[in-house]
Amino acid sequence: MAFIKQTKSPGEVISSDWANHIQTQYDEINAQIFEGNRTSTERKIYIDQINGNDSNDGFSAATALKTAKAAFAKIPKYVEAYYTVYFIGDYTGDIVVPPFQGMDPDGAQLLIRSQYTATPSTINGTLTVCGAGGWLEGVRFDSITFQAVTGTNSAVNVVSSPMVYFYKCNFKGSAGTGNGLTAFGSSVYLKNCTVDSGCYGGLSAQYGAHIASYATTGAAAYYGLMASFGGRISKISTQPTGGTAAESASLGGVIS
Repeated sequence: MAFIKQTKSPGEVISSDWANHIQTQYDEINAQIFEGNRTSTERKIYIDQINGNDSNDGFSAATALKTAKAAFAKIPKYVEAYYTVYFIGDYTGDIVVPPFQGMDPDGAQLLIRSQYTATPSTINGTLTVCGAGGWLEGVRFDSITFQAVTGTNSAVNVVSSPMVYFYKCNFKGSAGTGNGLTAFGSSVYLKNCTVDSGCYGGLSAQYGAHIASYATTGAAAYYGLMASFGGRISKISTQPTGGTAAESASLGGVIS
């Protein structure tokens, strides 16, 4: 009578079968989550509040969408490519950038910019970036003016996002009571940006947020830079000033 030699112990066989079962379940759940919510196709999307229509596809200036909400709905939650959103002219209304997640370690980025950088678009309202992360290279804003329209609101809020980048942007407050940009638990990088006297504080890092400010100019009504509740601001080159003081650090905030 011939015997077949067992090369693995019963425990190893069970462990292997269990691992295969878990992997199968993971693959099925993964497919359900990502189905229809991811893409690797690069795309340009246009917003024209004057002439656009949310029934358009938004993929050219001639077929632009009317609202930012409709434009962001065109972008899958899981980004594996470079997406560019163009503002044609100015835009009025608050804007929320949804929590997109990068899925490609080789790079994925969401770029939001004025179509005509020589005459930057103005967003009249509060911009909020919330929860952008994963392998996303970053949410980048290029050549846009952010104008807060109510006194207590910041022109820009960045919340729980690991990489948000502003280049040649302007931050304008209202009545000197709201900040130009406030970051909460996020990582923000600014280069060649400006703040104005309508802002209470130019840049504010709170609750563990980190802002790297490179060649930021202008003057806020009270403080150019503010850090509190463990927030940190790293200064590179010029920085905004304030009517009361250039800097204010409190409650564990650090400006260096």
